[in-house]
Amino acid sequence: MTRGRLVLASLMHYRRTHAGVVLGAVTGAAVLVGALLVGDSVRGTLRTIADARIGRVHSAMATNDRYFRSALVNELSGRAAAALVVNGIAAAPDGSARANRVQILGVDERFWLHAPDNDNPIALADDQVAINARLASQLGAKPGDTIVLRVERPSLLPRDMPLAQVDDAAAALRLTVHAIIGNEQFGNFNLAADQTPPYNAFVSRELLAEKLDLAGKTNLMLTRTGTDTAAQRFRSRWTLPDAQLIVRPLPDQPLIELRSERVFIDQTYVDAARDAIRDARFVLTYFVNRIGLDDRYTPYSTVTATNLPITKDLGPSDAAISAWLAEDLEAEIGDHIVLTYYVPGADRRLTEQARTFRVAKIVPMDDPALDPTLMPDFPGLADAEHCREWDAGFPVDYQQMREKDEAYWSKYRGRRSGAIVSAWRRPCACATHRPTSTWWTGSCAKRSTLGTLAISLSTSGGEPSRRRSSRWISARCFSR
Repeated sequence: MTRGRLVLASLMHYRRTHAGVVLGAVTGAAVLVGALLVGDSVRGTLRTIADARIGRVHSAMATNDRYFRSALVNELSGRAAAALVVNGIAAAPDGSARANRVQILGVDERFWLHAPDNDNPIALADDQVAINARLASQLGAKPGDTIVLRVERPSLLPRDMPLAQVDDAAAALRLTVHAIIGNEQFGNFNLAADQTPPYNAFVSRELLAEKLDLAGKTNLMLTRTGTDTAAQRFRSRWTLPDAQLIVRPLPDQPLIELRSERVFIDQTYVDAARDAIRDARFVLTYFVNRIGLDDRYTPYSTVTATNLPITKDLGPSDAAISAWLAEDLEAEIGDHIVLTYYVPGADRRLTEQARTFRVAKIVPMDDPALDPTLMPDFPGLADAEHCREWDAGFPVDYQQMREKDEAYWSKYRGRRSGAIVSAWRRPCACATHRPTSTWWTGSCAKRSTLGTLAISLSTSGGEPSRRRSSRWISARCFSR
């Protein structure tokens, strides 16, 4: 028997075994090829979704509830565009349909230049809105229909803080649907890596800024340049107002003050100020419900925690009180006073807590230590002419107010602290440990200090971080 006939006979004898091996190999190859095809299809689908979300955007600066100058975007090259992004609710006028968690974008003509198809930019009048297909389907809306957008107003303070105002927290916009836009027109714009299309409503940026009292402000910048280049250009033009910070000289004192439009200075900026300013002093002023001694108490006062020179000889549980407060409480050095204050809890429920301090100093009312600028501009309090006009975010018992309290407010407007303590990081275990202002010696003409501070703040605000609201996003990474 020849070798060929031997091989043929072997194949015939074991034909069933060989057939099984061949079928297994064919099945395995088919599975692998199918998996590769499906994977390539999924990858292509994800890329299409990502491209629809980010369009031609390469980098984005998202600051969320922090707002910088929209003019800053005009100073940058690379076809940068500014947008104002807030969350809200969309509904039909008769309430028959509603969509929650709507992304409301205030845009101008430059925004549409970053769309996948920018050949047909959308021009929106002040009474018009463009919505994406998903939102149109949810509301059953078509061009020419009217919808109502409810937008949350920005707050200088976190909504869960006792001093935050909750009344009039939303603005309503009644608008006509101008167009329903699809993927190619940026209808599904979204910087979040989410495969589900968002509910998007596009309105005029000027209109939205006017309704939210944010004229000249923005919280989103889009650009076609790379992240590193965009961040470098951004930092080179960054100023203190872009961080909602104010620098001003203190009256009658050789001191400079740094304070925030948001009342409390973000910890990132506190750290930057500490690094940039050698003699920085920090001030935290908080509003307390009452200051008591035995059966006597003074309702509603400000307490300042600081590391200013007046606290040099104060211990952790010592306090320097004003002469007016000492007279009202009949307090003497060595007495123990109790500060009672609100602390926010779950669901914005306020819990009253207390802390005891020993009176170590009694400060005359004309003493420079009781500086009028110790109290920040608390919303609803700073502009009130009378105590009964307070529009605070916590319940105020006006029956506790006495004529002397009204007289004190009329004279000092709350800008003379009732007590000063030394533990500036924990004045009364209040809702925040962030200071309300930073002081240092010098002159406003000393540009080196301010320049160093601005550079430090721009570096702090321009890097992504889990603790920071401002972050640079490389939008292109989502399409890979």
